[in-house]
Amino acid sequence: MVPRAEDDMPNVSGTLTIELALLMAIVSPCSSDGGFASLSHSRSVSNNQQEFVLAGTREHSTNAAVRSRPDDGAEGTEHKKPCALENVIPGTSREVRGFVENVNRISATEVVEHERMNKDGVVIEQKHHKFNYVAEIQETRPGILNMDEYRDGSPGQSGFPGELSAVGITSLVLIFHPYHLKEYEMTCEPENWQGHPAWKVHFEQRLDQPARMSALRVGDAVYSIFLKGVAWIDQQNYQVVHLETDILKPVPAVRLTIEHQVLDYGPVQFEQKKLKLWLPLEAEIYLDVNGKHFHNRHIYSDYRVFSVDLGLKQGSPK
Repeated sequence: MVPRAEDDMPNVSGTLTIELALLMAIVSPCSSDGGFASLSHSRSVSNNQQEFVLAGTREHSTNAAVRSRPDDGAEGTEHKKPCALENVIPGTSREVRGFVENVNRISATEVVEHERMNKDGVVIEQKHHKFNYVAEIQETRPGILNMDEYRDGSPGQSGFPGELSAVGITSLVLIFHPYHLKEYEMTCEPENWQGHPAWKVHFEQRLDQPARMSALRVGDAVYSIFLKGVAWIDQQNYQVVHLETDILKPVPAVRLTIEHQVLDYGPVQFEQKKLKLWLPLEAEIYLDVNGKHFHNRHIYSDYRVFSVDLGLKQGSPK
């Protein structure tokens, strides 16, 4: 990718799209106050990034679980166990394959909260909308996953409030799918999460591998985005409970300096089918591009199973 001169920069009054393998962010026309462009995400399979402002400063409960932050105290003997990637990653990868099965069998209520801010970080616009949400992850060709989302029956970013649309944001966990593991360098350490022993896994995209998880599209131009981040993985069941990503390096051609994403996953109990699945609970994205600043928050609740034969052999919480 060759940075372009300032005069050559794409006009943000067009459509800006950020695709993270499974995630695409699309930014639409900027407002006259110079505050923000619109953005939307539509993923193909895994991509994301994290920003300087930590999401999750506000605690929020869904009908499935409660968001939380890592614990600094109460370190038990399990918490202090050394972290061996050769044991942690295969177990996590197995559960992520199960996550793909789970997502393809449910629908949910999604509440999207949209904010745009001025250069000082002051919120100048707030909107929200509620959708009936359905997602589908398919292997379109060997080794390539693609995620489609439907909100109130419409595909893509249709109906999003405000200028930022985030499509496919929940699929960021696919960084740990077997198809993507070789694209990242990883290290790990023990650290409690929400009072439970967890593995804290740091990951960084390898520059000698294709950036399949994230790309920025401006008109017909596409810019690869390399990612870094951290995930907390439950020591007992190898499920990802919290995930954050950032860009590994900025994209000068469109002045993309921040794309911070934060996701929480947890067990959802389906009483009628006596079934428990591991699913996304909440997701946030912060984006700074071409001097514009956006924040979207997605809250998932009221999960419903619409497949009769689940046949889940992996991915279910222990």
